[in-house]
Amino acid sequence: MKRVRVLSGLFLGLFCFAVAIPTAGLAGFSNSDLAGTWHVYSLSDQPLFNDPSWVRGTITINSSGVVTGGSLLNSYNSFATITGGSVSLNGIGVMSGSLTLSGGAPQDIPLN
Repeated sequence: MKRVRVLSGLFLGLFCFAVAIPTAGLAGFSNSDLAGTWHVYSLSDQPLFNDPSWVRGTITINSSGVVTGGSLLNSYNSFATITGGSVSLNGIGVMSGSLTLSGGAPQDIPLN
């Protein structure tokens, strides 16, 4: 299994961005590298309104890239359950896909 350093963020509960960076060269990635539970943290700000915020949570992904669950909490004390989605990695580790949230109206979050 490749060692991967991951930087990820969820901005305003509407956008998620993740970058996978190999720690030992670009040996190639596959969806199986995403398998497991990922802890995500994000800090963001809306400078126009001076409204800093944070989001934290977990996302569980299987070896096929299917999101099987997770949860998110933001600085406004809003909680959302991740009910599904799918993600994939290209050969250099760039993630794409979407998450579906509940805890209100279901919402697709694009990852790109």
